Amino acid sequence: MTISGGKKLRLGSQDWAACLGYAGYAAGSAAIPMILLPMSRELGFTLTSGGGLHLIRSVLMVLSMSLAGLAAHRFGKRNVLGCALLMIACGMVVCGIAPSYVFLLLALLLAGFGNGLFESLATGYVQDCHLPEDAGRYITLLHSFWPLGILITGLCAGTWLENHLNWHWIPFAIAAFLLVPAVWLIAKRQPQSKAALSHMNSKQILELMKSPHFLMFLAALFLAGGSEHCITFWTPSYMATEFSNGDGFLSGSAVAVFVTGMFIGRAGTSVLCHLRPERLIIGSAVVGAVLALMMPGIHSPWILLALLLVLGMATGPLWPSLQYCCVSSIKEVDSTLLYILMPLFGIPGCGVCTFLLGLIAEHFGLRSSFCLVFVCNMSIAVLLALHMKLNTNKEMKYELQKS
Repeated sequence: MTISGGKKLRLGSQDWAACLGYAGYAAGSAAIPMILLPMSRELGFTLTSGGGLHLIRSVLMVLSMSLAGLAAHRFGKRNVLGCALLMIACGMVVCGIAPSYVFLLLALLLAGFGNGLFESLATGYVQDCHLPEDAGRYITLLHSFWPLGILITGLCAGTWLENHLNWHWIPFAIAAFLLVPAVWLIAKRQPQSKAALSHMNSKQILELMKSPHFLMFLAALFLAGGSEHCITFWTPSYMATEFSNGDGFLSGSAVAVFVTGMFIGRAGTSVLCHLRPERLIIGSAVVGAVLALMMPGIHSPWILLALLLVLGMATGPLWPSLQYCCVSSIKEVDSTLLYILMPLFGIPGCGVCTFLLGLIAEHFGLRSSFCLVFVCNMSIAVLLALHMKLNTNKEMKYELQKS
């Protein structure tokens, strides 16, 4: 099971449609927090109510993820992905024209449901388009468009708002962009990739949940999501509170630098990596853990920004590589089911770990709280090392029985 780096990446139209869709999905997710303050002032709701919008979006994502397999089996992954992007686009339009908080709720209902469908099926769709030995590289490249979408949205929307221009145009622009991959996917004339989930019942899913390998990957993905979101959520506050010269520019730059590193890490490993996915994950997690441990000892914001770039490069490959590695290791289970179940357990890690880091910061200070990122990354490395050890023992046992 290798990620072949010898072959040149050949992106087809379906790859580009999925990648652009992923960038648009990321842009929509990043835009709402950025325009939340001017929205709250214009529509007259509190920031606490604004936080409720994110909670509603998360709940709808989980709900739509649980239905994604059925929708893919009935209509095909490509059509569902295209419709998911149209739902996100509609949500952005409603957000831009919303005259009240109630309409914003409707916008987040549409966008959240589309986000969950796209998150669940995009990775499996790209895997279906390529040979198994090459799919991991294309999956990693697909996920590199998430930080790219966040980075471009942050730079463009931040500049737009800084010049005191109308915030309504930001969701309109994202909706217009989303129409391109949505129509591209729906209008593409090729055999549909349908999910073979009709034979999967709750008993078989429960059996899968008893697999130690699968549980290790679920735990690792939970921690990977938590590690990534702890940095993106809390680093701006860390820059602003821990450095006497910290300002809005440094706080914004922290996230921009980190997601740039994530893009480099994901895109770079998809093109250049020759490592087995397990070794790539272990190496990235260990490097990320060491860098996270160094953060509290750095007293220069500029050195910290350089560290965040490298930390982003180490963190970037974890989420997509864990999913690909899980699917490659558990071949007896339909890949669509695995790609749906894994984010269902991984995404809650983003919120739980972010909350825990804030709790630690409240008692021990924000500088010390980033030890949680170290714990998350080292735990990922330990889980994958244990997975490799169990696999090796299983293969040795099989060989002995065979001989």
